[in-house]
Amino acid sequence: MHLSRLRVLGLLLLLCLTSTHLFAQSDLTVKGQVLDEEGRPLPYAMVQLSTDRDAKQGRLYVVTDPEGRFVLEDVPGDPPKRWLTVRLIGFRTYRRELDLSDSSEIDSLMIRLRPSTETLSEVVVSASSPDVYARGDTIVFDSKKFASGGEQTLGDVVRELPGMQIDGSGQLTFQGLPSIRS
Repeated sequence: MHLSRLRVLGLLLLLCLTSTHLFAQSDLTVKGQVLDEEGRPLPYAMVQLSTDRDAKQGRLYVVTDPEGRFVLEDVPGDPPKRWLTVRLIGFRTYRRELDLSDSSEIDSLMIRLRPSTETLSEVVVSASSPDVYARGDTIVFDSKKFASGGEQTLGDVVRELPGMQIDGSGQLTFQGLPSIRS
């Protein structure tokens, strides 16, 4: 009798652990569109999701496509509160706290950026080795700037590049557009 009770307790423990794993919040997708005050799409805005208001910790980011749309995929559901920051030159920075547990809040965000009214008295351009630059019709990424050292594969490095995604089948996309296959 004692052995059967142990088996029942073991089975209950196994079921509890399995159900906890099954009901744990999986990775989420945050998507939306960035527009100006008149409703025109704003391409190439930087959309960033972070765990702190200053956008310095737990950052995920993507650049809006030509229609101002963005998709942040594989967002961990924990912690459920995140900060969304949107930046674009000529516009005020948009910042808002999101509740990832509210799917209606993260499925179709409509973000309107207001023009910046700051007048610059002077602009100083300084040169440094850029993380991303254009060479002809090619966008070049300095992979050393995006690698942290813990990467196992080239795909791990590519996932860190702004605007790049690799789906489960290995399909590479840049800003939501599929890569060119030869």
